[in-house]
Amino acid sequence: MESDSSKTGKARFFPLSPELDQFNPSNVEKQKVFSILSYNLLAEAYTYVFAQTIEEKLLDFSRRSVLAIQDIKEFSSDIICLQEIDIVHSKFYKDELEKLNYSTVFAPRPNGIPDGLIFGVKNDSFEILEHKVFQFDEKEENYTYKKGNIAIIAKIKHKHSENIIHVIATHLFWDPRFDHVKFSQMGNFLTYANQEFNENDIVLFAGDMNSKAYSNQVLYLLNGAYPEKEKLESATDNYQPLLELHKKFEKIEKKIKWGNAYESYGLATNKSTSYPAFTNYTAGFKDTIDHIFYSKQHLELQALLKVPSAQELNSKALPNINYPSDHLPLMAFFEIKKE
Repeated sequence: MESDSSKTGKARFFPLSPELDQFNPSNVEKQKVFSILSYNLLAEAYTYVFAQTIEEKLLDFSRRSVLAIQDIKEFSSDIICLQEIDIVHSKFYKDELEKLNYSTVFAPRPNGIPDGLIFGVKNDSFEILEHKVFQFDEKEENYTYKKGNIAIIAKIKHKHSENIIHVIATHLFWDPRFDHVKFSQMGNFLTYANQEFNENDIVLFAGDMNSKAYSNQVLYLLNGAYPEKEKLESATDNYQPLLELHKKFEKIEKKIKWGNAYESYGLATNKSTSYPAFTNYTAGFKDTIDHIFYSKQHLELQALLKVPSAQELNSKALPNINYPSDHLPLMAFFEIKKE
C-alpha cells in the first residue's frame, strides 16, 4: 500500500518492508534512515528537441523551473542528484535549493557543453566532507568515446549516525547507437570504484544512466554479465566493441555488491514486472533509463517514490502541465545496516 501522505501531490511512496502497510516519510527513524532523489530536469538548451511534439509554453524555463523546485521541496529528500542543469541557470537552482536548506555543488560539463550536474544534501541530515568531479573522457584513449560526461563524487557524513557515505551522481551518454560508449563509461566507473572503495564502504551511484534496466551495461554493473547481442539498444551493431570492452574490464574485482533500487518496484506495486514501465516519457521513446544503485551490504531498501502511470500522466509526452521534464523523478529510502 502506498503512503497516505500527499495524496494529491507527487510524494507518494511504496513500502518495501513486509512489516509496513504504508510508508510515511515523516515517521522514519532518522538515526538509521535517509533518502536520495535522482531527477533529470531537462536543460533549457535541449528543449528544441521537443519543439515539434510539445507546446512552446510547456517548454518555457520560467514555468518548468518553478515546478521543479516545487517537486524538490515536496519530496524533501536528504540527498539530491540533479542532471541537465543549464550552466546559465545553475545559480538560480543553487539559490533556490539553499532556501530549502540544501548545501549544493554544481559541476559543469567540459568543452562548452551547456549543462552540468548538481549534487546536494539537506543540512540537518548530512554534511559534505569532500567532493571531486570525475571526467569520463580522461579515462578514454579513443577520442570517439569522449562525450563530455562527468560525475560528482562526494563523501558525506550522516549527522544522525556519524556514518560516512559515498555518493556518485552522474549522467551517462545519451545516444542509443553508442552502447559501447556507455558500457565503457560503466566499466571505467567500476574501475574507479574498485580502487577507491572497499566492502566496508556505503556507496550510492545515481543518475540518468541512459541505459535500460536490462541493458548490457546495467547487467554488467549488477552481476558482471557477459554482453549479449540481443540486448543492444539500437540496430547499430556495436557488439564486437562490447566484447573487447568486457575483456578489458572483466578482471575488475567487484568489491561492492550492487543493487538497483527500482528493481523492487514490481514487488512494491504488486505488478508482474520488476521495474517501472518508464522513467523517460517522450513521443518517440518510453522506458526506464534512470537508476539508483546502492551497496547491498550496508543498505536496506525501505521505500520507493511512486512513478506515475501513462494514465496518470494524461499526455502523449512530457513535459506537460504538471511535470517539468521529459524524465520522472526517482527517490528511495534506505536504512543503514552498518553501525
